[in-house]
Amino acid sequence: MSGKLKVVWAGEDPRRYTKQELGNKALGLMLLYNLQQHSDFEVPDFFVIPTTFFRAYMQKHGLEEKIRAIERGKDYSYCPLFAPHGIQELFYDFAREFSMQLQPHFENLSNLKVAVSELRVLWAQTEPEGASGVAKEAVALDDSLVSQLKAISSKLHDLVYRSSSPMEDAEFLFPGVFTSVRVPTCLHSSPVDTEALANVLSSLWSPYAEFYIARHGLQSLKREMAVVVQRFVKPKYAGTIYYYGGEIQVKMRAPHQLLSNNLLNPHIEFKQSTPISDTERSLVVDMLREVAAKLQVELSGSSRYANGFCLEFVVDDLNKTHLVQLRGVPPPQYLEQAERVSEYLPRIPSSRLICETEYEAIPFVVGEVTGPAINLIDFDFSGDWQTRLNELDRRYSGGIYILSPRRPLINLSIEESDALFHMLTPNKRGIIAWVDCLGWHHLDCVLGEEGVVVIQITDPKQTSPIRLIKTGEVISIYSNGRRAVVYRS
Repeated sequence: MSGKLKVVWAGEDPRRYTKQELGNKALGLMLLYNLQQHSDFEVPDFFVIPTTFFRAYMQKHGLEEKIRAIERGKDYSYCPLFAPHGIQELFYDFAREFSMQLQPHFENLSNLKVAVSELRVLWAQTEPEGASGVAKEAVALDDSLVSQLKAISSKLHDLVYRSSSPMEDAEFLFPGVFTSVRVPTCLHSSPVDTEALANVLSSLWSPYAEFYIARHGLQSLKREMAVVVQRFVKPKYAGTIYYYGGEIQVKMRAPHQLLSNNLLNPHIEFKQSTPISDTERSLVVDMLREVAAKLQVELSGSSRYANGFCLEFVVDDLNKTHLVQLRGVPPPQYLEQAERVSEYLPRIPSSRLICETEYEAIPFVVGEVTGPAINLIDFDFSGDWQTRLNELDRRYSGGIYILSPRRPLINLSIEESDALFHMLTPNKRGIIAWVDCLGWHHLDCVLGEEGVVVIQITDPKQTSPIRLIKTGEVISIYSNGRRAVVYRS
């Protein structure tokens, strides 16, 4: 069976494949890739490991029953984006078992094959005549040789292993639920990172995936995974473009705002820099709006994207725009909800008003909610904090959480922290948070689906009255996607 398995490269016609074979993420990337020739954007090269590989591996090793046994044993650590270690281990042989089909593609995409070939030529040219053993390895690394080695290494491309499950970006978005991992390419190592590939494949059974599936009653869906292997693009800026309701919105972050070790969007990495200027920001946003407008025309004939779409982008140091994901918008009811409240904002008497804030729109996270405040500004994230947070969520069911800037919980990344917070607080109805404490690149959509209203505080002047809100005090928040108010009920 494995002899018939083949990877799918970016330039192929996506109409030849189904969602069940490649997943909507891969199909969207293939569509963008084929549209880039006459457009102002590029799509980093990639190939897809279809679900047929996953299915063959699962069947051959009888993994469904083994996974159920591990789940019954509750082998769960609180690393919400990765499967229990026992399940991860079941996929460690995946790369070795399919090495004949996979390794050449990893070598070509990373450019490792070319680099190693050039390195061998360089070594042959610099090897001392007649030398052997240790003497061969003692070649002087003069400046010229070092420069040549650097030139060869610079041709290597780091890769990103990205989940593309048929479950995600469909009726339910599964945004940020499954794992993607950036993998550096080195001259001295295998082109395939066995552990990283296993992490992506097994993330179907991560605690966060289990939470999301149970939350939406999706246990009947078949769990399968395709993997997009894509070249990494080092960003100058990155963010998201939304097109819905005839309007284009750009959410952009400069590198000083981007997150380190970003698992949900590994195209984003941390880089020290000065904040983006208003002028430069305006130019970049205008450029991205133009890209989205042209794409809207191209995608208007597709039933999947006719009502709207979401694009993730990276702008590199040469100001080239790279599109790294295309998603459809959430179901129509969320667009209707956004439309209903897009302009309205209630007038609150000053005696009840706590603060009013204005920020870039978070599409679909709109509406009004009233409930008891749960102020976590001084919450002690040590010891058995998970149990204590869960108890607060039960005690103040339907609560509105107040989050302040914080370091990631324990040893988790910001994305893992936010996923874990989401899992531990299933009864929440609202969130008030400082912009720089959120790692929710995708979770805004998750929260919107579940009717959780999110308020982002951007003005430092607004933080003082928010900090004074006491846990248990009943408050209300109202967001229309652009502006919001927090007030006492």
